[in-house]
Amino acid sequence: MGPEGATKLKGLAGRRRLGEGGVILILTLFVLLITYAMVTQLTLSTSVAWMTSKNASNRIRMELACKSAAEQILGVLADDAAGGGLGGASAEAQSLLGELGYADGDADAGGGGAAEGEDAAEEEPDSDSLQDSWAKPMRVVMGDIQITSWVQDECGKFNLLTLVSPGIEERDAAKERCQRIIDFLREEFDDDLDFTQAGRITEEIVQWLEGSNRNLDWPAPLRHSGSEESERILMLDLEELLLLEGVTPNLYHDQVRDEDRIAPGLETVFTVWTSVDLDSPDASDDPGTSPAEEASLFGDSVDSGGGLGEESSLETSVAVDDRLSGAQGGLDDVLEAGAGVGIRLNLNTMPRAVLEGLLSTSELPAGLVKDILHFRNEVDEEAIAEEGQDEVDVEAQALERALYGETFEKPMQFFASVDDLEEVPGWDSRLDDEQQERVKELVGTQSDVFSVHLWARIPPQDWVQESRYEEPTGPVLRMRAIVWRRAGSEGTRFILIRPWHVVSRTRWTIPDFQWDLPVYEPPRW
Repeated sequence: MGPEGATKLKGLAGRRRLGEGGVILILTLFVLLITYAMVTQLTLSTSVAWMTSKNASNRIRMELACKSAAEQILGVLADDAAGGGLGGASAEAQSLLGELGYADGDADAGGGGAAEGEDAAEEEPDSDSLQDSWAKPMRVVMGDIQITSWVQDECGKFNLLTLVSPGIEERDAAKERCQRIIDFLREEFDDDLDFTQAGRITEEIVQWLEGSNRNLDWPAPLRHSGSEESERILMLDLEELLLLEGVTPNLYHDQVRDEDRIAPGLETVFTVWTSVDLDSPDASDDPGTSPAEEASLFGDSVDSGGGLGEESSLETSVAVDDRLSGAQGGLDDVLEAGAGVGIRLNLNTMPRAVLEGLLSTSELPAGLVKDILHFRNEVDEEAIAEEGQDEVDVEAQALERALYGETFEKPMQFFASVDDLEEVPGWDSRLDDEQQERVKELVGTQSDVFSVHLWARIPPQDWVQESRYEEPTGPVLRMRAIVWRRAGSEGTRFILIRPWHVVSRTRWTIPDFQWDLPVYEPPRW
């Protein structure tokens, strides 16, 4: 082969090597891309698994923290029933997460015996107001978890079950009261409902309770009155209102608005859990033999005086199975206790719209309503003077600072009894004797049904609250339970009406005069 042939072969070999080099580069880049994708996928899956495990761990830790905080706030609620002070947790912790849904407590936090409890029961019960320790949001810190507990009085709300009272006069009066409450609900906000709209929503609620809106598409209700003439539907939960066409989530829930204002929702003024009673089924009852007997076990007494029967038209009884009471050590002392608060609305905790809609303006003038609201928002000078004379309890003061912060609000006046209405300016001059008695028949100053709210958070470090209703970012667990506080010879007990469940929104105390609130100052812990 000559020189020219050798030169051609070298050229072909060089071009072949150049082509092979490009293929190798592409293969190398392809391997790198696959490796990068695998590493990225592995990193993402590991990160997701880590976040899932962390969220699950935080959820478990927050649930346990809420259980501990529930014991403490229920201890405060039990001590209040016993006439005690702040007191902390009772001797026997209130375990509301039990399988059967009952909680035992020792109302005598000071270590007294049953005899002292009997003596206290003979005395006139103390009033419940927003000045009690349980009504103040309490914060407990457990490591990086902050648990805030708050108790709301259900006895200050209007019970919707009165809308289906057998008595015609009672039923009509309840409908008018419900319509007025909805009308006054957001009086000072842009989305205020007029009287006609309020009447339309009231009628929808009545139709729902009477069962006229139910058909085969709806499941059979668990609670009903058991009446052969009228099959009334008794709500298991107030959230059933969201099934109505005229009730939107914005109307049902409280709405935090600009400038630290809260537009109250239906959940603030209505309830279905108050006016409860205990009814032990007879030993001969068989839950599977009769629809009426089944109804009594679901919580609605048919023949006793505690249900929506002929003897009592305004109470909703909670039947207690003897087997459950035996499993809890017996509820004989609670069964033998006096009747509950009933339908009287607590004058100290009643939301403003409920007080405004309690009676028509001809029976309860709007000016007098404002005077009543002003009365319970006035500083209690006598209480301040008494505090100045008492010796300072350093330990109790330190505990209060740890629970409520260093910013202490001055004590406000409250109604110790309905007779204190006579101290309201204009009470005697604006109402005659008959009107005064009419108001006093509808209101009271004691409460026995409460909704307990807990929310556990893991806020960012160094987070400072800058507005009144600001909430931090980060994991949060909100829980609520409805409890019935009963005082028996063996102490205060709590019966679960609505078990612990997760809720999606944070509840707040809504002041009577929101437009007069001072500039917000965050509490110092």
